[in-house]
Amino acid sequence: MRTEAYKKGQVSEILRTVNMIGVQTMRNSNVPDMGPGRDDPERKEAVAKRMHLIVGALKALGQVKDARDLCEQADIAEGSWNNAASGQNRLTMDAAAQLYRTFGISLQYTILGIKAELSPEMRREISKLEDKL
Repeated sequence: MRTEAYKKGQVSEILRTVNMIGVQTMRNSNVPDMGPGRDDPERKEAVAKRMHLIVGALKALGQVKDARDLCEQADIAEGSWNNAASGQNRLTMDAAAQLYRTFGISLQYTILGIKAELSPEMRREISKLEDKL
């Protein structure tokens, strides 16, 4: 199908669709996007920082012992989590969805850093940890 779309000149339409769902963002219509910008909350390093905050907050709330326990409870591959938490790779949407299903941690926070959908307890614990940084 990818080849068919390319042949029909639909690649730009596919990229626009991908852009609309937030996988890719365009900062300048004349320059192709090469990934989130330095201060962008979607940046791998920013997501990795939030992953550490999530573990710390869940630990403070007594829901997990450590990252390994989080992975076990949420059925997330530990290697995948560790690679994303180190900023080496992006956290998968499946893993982010598992955080939501297991612990109620919104994808908006995990991926974008938006705290509005977090529980008050989670927001409080994350704020405490951020203050220590």
